[in-house]
Amino acid sequence: MEKKDDLFGRMAGALGRVRDAVVRSSQIGKIKLDSTFLRKDRERLVLELGEEALNLMLADRLPVPEELSGLVRRIRETEGRIEAESRQVDAILREGLDAAR
Repeated sequence: MEKKDDLFGRMAGALGRVRDAVVRSSQIGKIKLDSTFLRKDRERLVLELGEEALNLMLADRLPVPEELSGLVRRIRETEGRIEAESRQVDAILREGLDAAR
């Protein structure tokens, strides 16, 4: 009988350790998931901040720091190219409509 009690005691101890490990693992998983969501939120907020700051700089409502002047210039150039290509697409579409008439 003593051997049975000892065996059950060891089994109960092992199950308790397994349960504790599962609980810890679950807690770690939740923290990691929460951390991932927080990182995504931060990323979205940084993008939003950058977009808002850029819009203010392009509208001359916020001075462009010297360290960012090259980047802002390249963004302006890229936006100009996007607008030029959009005008080209519009012109081609108008030509197609005129030809169809």
